[in-house]
Amino acid sequence: MIVATDHPAVAEAVTAAGGEVCMTREDHNSGTERLAEVIDACQLADDTIIVNVQGDEPLVPPAIIRQVAENLSQASSGMATLAVPVTEAEEAFNPNAVKVVTDHQGYALYFSRATIPWDRERYAASRDTIGDTLLRHIGIYAYRAGLSVVISAGSPARWSRLNCWSS
Repeated sequence: MIVATDHPAVAEAVTAAGGEVCMTREDHNSGTERLAEVIDACQLADDTIIVNVQGDEPLVPPAIIRQVAENLSQASSGMATLAVPVTEAEEAFNPNAVKVVTDHQGYALYFSRATIPWDRERYAASRDTIGDTLLRHIGIYAYRAGLSVVISAGSPARWSRLNCWSS
């Protein structure tokens, strides 16, 4: 495992714990861009699985990191992520909790800081009852290295800028 960071204190903590660090530039707009720098610097093969743990989610349990990597290793897609059910109304309406809508196979269709999918009838009646339709993204992605480089080379979509993503 390689930890990519631009922060010396993070690098020191990882090194002290026996981990490997790749120091990166400070000017990245996203974690995906940071990963592309590491992929290039380490000359990683396109099929190498990369896990991006969001900087504001540093305490993700190792089991979760392994789970998202394993999910991707068993799929033909280029990336995987994880979400959990929203159980509290406060979280459903919190813009700091990123929600995700999935298709019937569990593939992500859309991420938003807004409350999605919006249940007009239920939420109009009471914001205290959220049901079981909402999922919260937990701030972790697994990519195949080749896809990560392609994603980071593109321009962010307008909706991504509006949602202030920093993946």
